[in-house]
Amino acid sequence: MIPPQQSSPRAVARSVGRGLSIRTASDALLFSSMFFFTFSYTLIRSMLLPLLPIQDTYDVCRICALLAIVSEGLAQKEAELLGWRQWAVVAFGLLVVFIAPIHWGATQWDYVLFVVLIICARHTSFEVAAKAAVAGIAVATCIACGACLFGVTRDVIWQSADRLRHGLGMRYPSYLQHILFYLSLYYLYLSKGRIKVLPASVLLVLAVLANSYTDARNPFILTIVLFVLAGALRALPTTPQPVPTHRWPAVVLTCVAACIIFYGIVLMVIYDPTNKTMATWDAMLSTRLTLTHRNFVQYGIQPWGTPTIPIFGGSLNEELTVASAGVNYNFIDNEFCYELLVYGWIFFAGVTAGMLALTYTEARRGNWYIVLIILLVLLHSSIDKWMFSQLDLFPLLIGTDFMAGRSPQHQTSGAHFVPVR
Repeated sequence: MIPPQQSSPRAVARSVGRGLSIRTASDALLFSSMFFFTFSYTLIRSMLLPLLPIQDTYDVCRICALLAIVSEGLAQKEAELLGWRQWAVVAFGLLVVFIAPIHWGATQWDYVLFVVLIICARHTSFEVAAKAAVAGIAVATCIACGACLFGVTRDVIWQSADRLRHGLGMRYPSYLQHILFYLSLYYLYLSKGRIKVLPASVLLVLAVLANSYTDARNPFILTIVLFVLAGALRALPTTPQPVPTHRWPAVVLTCVAACIIFYGIVLMVIYDPTNKTMATWDAMLSTRLTLTHRNFVQYGIQPWGTPTIPIFGGSLNEELTVASAGVNYNFIDNEFCYELLVYGWIFFAGVTAGMLALTYTEARRGNWYIVLIILLVLLHSSIDKWMFSQLDLFPLLIGTDFMAGRSPQHQTSGAHFVPVR
């Protein structure tokens, strides 16, 4: 009888590394840094924030994430001639980096951080970053919710005239549902659109249970839409064509993305509270149109925005009603209106161009599941401002997929490379 072979620690580490797509030391650095980056940010959104030095940890982790991606780009030894894609993104990024400390001040660095990450991400494996994000977000969410269930932190309750909402360990009731929505998006990406019944069912059950307590309608509905459309995607071919043949579908889907981005801006400009249709729509969106239009009238649209707009989204009282927030409540939920008003039309134009170019590029390659992810991220961000939160790493695809469009070896989305012009 031959005794069973025992796996050495090194063999186990290699097996785990293959499962996490970690093939090099730089991949390991990227995974660990992005894990703690998303882990610490998720805890910042929880009720554990006052109990632990989470903010300081997060500041260190985002610096490490930046260094990991920048070092990956600098470590490339081969000479590389930048094409128009790379020059366009780099030029815009440098403009933002130089303007930020002059006009935006030291409090607006989250967006600048993402721009720098996008510039340096063309040599980075987004698959590794996505797996690190799933692990970091999931572990932090379990800790935050577990602390609430075991009484370490309190379950903050928000109550209005017709809604009773629980935080479940988070600082705001919608946060948990947003987290589950992004975990579902990462699962769709990592499965390359080929979702399976068991993990999809688990995510859907968690979304339903969370919504019964948090009553966060937007991310819950979009999670349902995600899995319905992902199921429909299984009928489409998953291997892109050897040449880009999806020109017209790409044009149509890019136009859909543009409509999602601009519809909120149009409503912000033309909103009239005396119009019954608009008033009804505003009520359905929890007065989002009223607040956004008020900021538009008061501050206008500037080339580099008005970073001094006072943004206040409520407090951590046991019961938060509309009356308790009063006149101080001022929150711009639409991501694109926020960028336009706070950061200006130049920054907005650059971000919009990047997202539309990414949509067109992925559609031309036939990566329909990535297109679905982009459209859902845009739709979600048009109602709740989460696109450039540290839970949402998908803007990095501008660097990993769009900027690397000329080099097959840089294509790291998990799909086959198809050159797009």
